[in-house]
Amino acid sequence: VLISFLTLLSNEFKEYLVIREIVKTPNQIYNTKCKYCGTVLPSFPEKGEEIECRKCSNKQVVW
Repeated sequence: VLISFLTLLSNEFKEYLVIREIVKTPNQIYNTKCKYCGTVLPSFPEKGEEIECRKCSNKQVVW
């Protein structure tokens, strides 16, 4: 139940950002979770910079 609520809240917040024109499209909102294991990444990297997940050690480029 908690996961469903948090997902709903996240989606509504993204919609709010678009409606209020804080961002132009949802594509401008970047996911800061590891795409392999779902752990929150330790920091938001510079554009094109690789970041390593603390949990699974996989490297990825967020944006």
